[in-house]
Amino acid sequence: MKRKLIGFLILAAAIVAVVVIKLGIGGGTGAPSVKQVTLTGLIGSEKEGLLQDASVQKILKDKYGITLDYQKAGSIEMAEGSTAGLDFLFPSSQTAVEVFRQRNIKNAGTQTVLNSPLVVYSWADVTGALEKQGIVRTDNGVSYIIDMPKMVSLMNTGAKWSDIGLNNLYGKIVLQSTDPESSNSGNLFSGLLADILNNGTAVDSTSVQAVLPQLKTYFGNLGYMQESSAYLFDQYTNTGEGPAR
Repeated sequence: MKRKLIGFLILAAAIVAVVVIKLGIGGGTGAPSVKQVTLTGLIGSEKEGLLQDASVQKILKDKYGITLDYQKAGSIEMAEGSTAGLDFLFPSSQTAVEVFRQRNIKNAGTQTVLNSPLVVYSWADVTGALEKQGIVRTDNGVSYIIDMPKMVSLMNTGAKWSDIGLNNLYGKIVLQSTDPESSNSGNLFSGLLADILNNGTAVDSTSVQAVLPQLKTYFGNLGYMQESSAYLFDQYTNTGEGPAR
């Protein structure tokens, strides 16, 4: 642990400035005398763009005396992994925080300051085809919203992309996901699927057993899954339609 760090800090989908508030490092005045410290930690891959932003780095260094030295990891992976040599974790959900808390590791505290919905990325022709099926819609000017029970129902029929007019795509209709055992987005998606398969009722430790075989089949059929949604997004943007719909 760094000399100026008060315990161990874990953030969930939090703005980086919260680190400063919890640590109490620097004077916050931008004065040249502000003491500098480098904090080492793990972040969810989605936050890398924020932390690489030159203006964010400047604010952290000049105003608060902080330089971040980080590596990327899945949210569940970091919550379950070793904290040796780390000053902070920056996962993406309360679920990861609860997993971490179960380990009873002394920490400075946690805070959630930002929540966002699960977002599914796809291509215009795929979105259009799903809209014709009544699965995707525009709601109050927001484009687009997925009717997930209808989407899950369509996938459960074993329908192919060609069945909804997308003859240029092969295979069965499926939503790609990150690995739910290591990634927050995959973990949340698996929970959403479980609730839908449970007739729209949130599952618990007992009721999840009834839908667990379907969940295992679904994720098993995806084959190799990325541990980071950022990597999955890169695959989506770099390969175009095909492997990532």
